[in-house]
Amino acid sequence: MQVGSPSPSTAAGSASTIPCILDPELLERITARRAELDEAEERLAKELAEVRDERDELAAAEQVLERVSGQLADERASASPAPGQVGGRAVMLIPPRTQDVNEAMLPPDYQRILAAVRQAAGPVMARQVGDSLGTDVSVRSKLEPLRGKLLRLADRGWLRKLPDGRFTGRDGGVCRSSCAGRLFRCGAARLTDCLDVSDWKLIYARSGKPVAMPANRLTRYVNQVKAEKWRKQWKILDVTPEQQAC
Repeated sequence: MQVGSPSPSTAAGSASTIPCILDPELLERITARRAELDEAEERLAKELAEVRDERDELAAAEQVLERVSGQLADERASASPAPGQVGGRAVMLIPPRTQDVNEAMLPPDYQRILAAVRQAAGPVMARQVGDSLGTDVSVRSKLEPLRGKLLRLADRGWLRKLPDGRFTGRDGGVCRSSCAGRLFRCGAARLTDCLDVSDWKLIYARSGKPVAMPANRLTRYVNQVKAEKWRKQWKILDVTPEQQAC
């Protein structure tokens, strides 16, 4: 038998079957880098979730602010006293209820509204007052002016507006308090308060991050407070903030 050298094709085939050995150090670096990327992905996903939560909170806060601002504007517009002219000077057609003012000084339509509320068996809604006066309360353009007049009467102390939106008469007359000579209705009071929020810190409930506030916002502003005396305690019925510094 003649023994010869292997052919080139045979040698090449043998070389191709030699296994490739990976560098352990390189493999370790790849594994470590993959772990770093996984950690960075998890951190970025968490930050992205926080950003989305904060954006949703801002959108919700903006909607609430717009709705409350609209309601306050509507209430102030409807409750503002209507001016009149006497001798060329502006006067208030709906004067505050005091010892020197009686309901005969009110315009006739307001006197009828006042009488309708007092004759009711209990607190009434604007629709019920309209029904007793013969007003077509199914027409919004007729109901809303009536509601505005009821609000004016309540704002000036002739009626009392309950938290559920109903109206009722005020019992008792007008008396004076010994506190700084202020005029109080028996069992009722109107106060002016100055609220200081300069030290208040607002944060988002979910993320705990501070809320960015405008630099020119009022930090001390006037509040108009309505209160009534129930038995031996005074209860705050309404607090209306005003865009007025104090």
